[in-house]
Amino acid sequence: MSKGIHSIIAMQLAGLALLSVEAAAGPVIVVTTPVTTNLDDEDAVVLFDSGVEIRNESTVTTNGRSADGLRTSGIGARVTNTSTGVIVTTGDDFAVGIRTAGDEIHIENAGSITTSGINGDGIIVFGNGNDEGRLIPREPQDFVGNSVVNSGTVEVSGVGADGFVVEGDRTTLTNSGSIITNAGIRNGEDNGTGAFFAGFENQLNNSGLIESTGVDSTTVRIFDQSTIRNTGSIINSGDKTPESTDFAAGKAITMAQTSTLINSGNIDGDIAGSFGSQRVELRSGSSISGTVDVSLFDEFLGSPANDELVVHLDQDESLNVSGDQYIGFDAFQKSGAGTLQLSDSLILSETAQGRIEQGKLELNDGTLVLGDLLIESGGELAGNGSVFGDIFVQTGGVLGPGFSPGQVDVFGNLTVENGGILSVDFAGLGTGEFDFFNVSGIADLTGVIIDINFLEPFLPTALDSINFLSASSIIGLESAVFRTPGARGDLDFVVSNGILGFTALSDFTRVPAPTTIGLLVLGSLGLLRRARSKSGDRCCPASRIGQTLRGAARPQNAWTSSTGSPGLSVCTHSEAIRTPSTLPA
Repeated sequence: MSKGIHSIIAMQLAGLALLSVEAAAGPVIVVTTPVTTNLDDEDAVVLFDSGVEIRNESTVTTNGRSADGLRTSGIGARVTNTSTGVIVTTGDDFAVGIRTAGDEIHIENAGSITTSGINGDGIIVFGNGNDEGRLIPREPQDFVGNSVVNSGTVEVSGVGADGFVVEGDRTTLTNSGSIITNAGIRNGEDNGTGAFFAGFENQLNNSGLIESTGVDSTTVRIFDQSTIRNTGSIINSGDKTPESTDFAAGKAITMAQTSTLINSGNIDGDIAGSFGSQRVELRSGSSISGTVDVSLFDEFLGSPANDELVVHLDQDESLNVSGDQYIGFDAFQKSGAGTLQLSDSLILSETAQGRIEQGKLELNDGTLVLGDLLIESGGELAGNGSVFGDIFVQTGGVLGPGFSPGQVDVFGNLTVENGGILSVDFAGLGTGEFDFFNVSGIADLTGVIIDINFLEPFLPTALDSINFLSASSIIGLESAVFRTPGARGDLDFVVSNGILGFTALSDFTRVPAPTTIGLLVLGSLGLLRRARSKSGDRCCPASRIGQTLRGAARPQNAWTSSTGSPGLSVCTHSEAIRTPSTLPA
């Protein structure tokens, strides 16, 4: 034979101990004893036709140049390397462990595939009717794609070799085993890759290990609306040479032309996105050690990219994001009922749109920089930190500083829509014992609900006064609703020179169940006058402070001035107001 085992007849002529059966879908070859070839271009086991199957249960070895271990083509073909199967290729010039071409091909590797030659890839899949560059004309919607399942080991060590390669569309690799490339770069190009997807709508589902250790190697490369779902480990531990001009060199993952990464596993190394809008979604358990830069080559696009960073956490799940590692994103979204903790800076583009769709974003002394942030119904922004950008709180959305209590600095405008909630905690009267909002711009509180939460054991007594919000100006309080869950007493809310606070008109008491106290505040701030207590530094009611709500029934337990009429009072407070710091470098 000139090229190993090509057919059932050839096997019989060779006198090899192979089991072959005629299946309904096509011929089947089962390799049960070792097969070795030593000549160049001599593949070990070859079977071409639709519906054929090769199953290796023994050891297959090739030592010649361009000599593959197992090779097949045709629609619906199957190749299986069982748990006892071993495939070894040692020759240069693309001596591949398993090579297939066609559509609807299925490959399973539960055994071992090892290659050591130059460009000796572990597994190559040609799709779209593509027989190694010879395209069979078909419409894109007719491409079914191929599937590969690896629960064994694939290890390549030749220069420029890839562990897994797809050249075609809609191929899925499901890896629960290990794919390791120890390959380096060849002649300044053709660097080794753990898994390389060249095509449209390909998918990698990784719960195992994919690792690149070679110089200037890349661990995973995807293109054209392809997706990575990682719950395992993707690692790049190779060195990058200073003279390398390949942007993918030394990266754990590269994404191009509108691709997606969904990560709840470990990614050790940098991630780069280029040419199009990339989507990176972080889930519980996500760990990324390097930078995630999706801005590469965006200047060459005909239209602006829309790179999106999404954090999805389900109920009782949490994730901490730290470090200035996310670069070039144009949109940010927090979804799911869990909690995202930001303990460092998350700096997006100056026009980036942010959304807290559901769950909580906690600023753990963190800084969020973006164009604007929308807090939707069911979403909450909490913690201590800064937001550089405008904040919009929709109906049912919550903005509540601190970890009972704390402070949020807003470098921009704050707009609270009808039914949006500001939640303010008070544990005492001293600095740092109550929540505080610093807003550098305008605070539009039209229709706001302000929840005043007195934390155990603190309750205010008559004439206690606290300021909790400062802004360049405050508007819209005429339709505000104030609530004191779990406590009962009278409060007088005061606004002056962009500072909002309150004075207790009576001693507060606890109630066994949360009690809502509502007040519609109407007033013309220009008509209000100042009042001082005897101590001179607390706001207090006068006989008629402010314009009252006329012709309306008094809400139960509404806050009152000393006349008993619901009202809005204005006074000055001597306590120094903390001011926001400057924009981080």
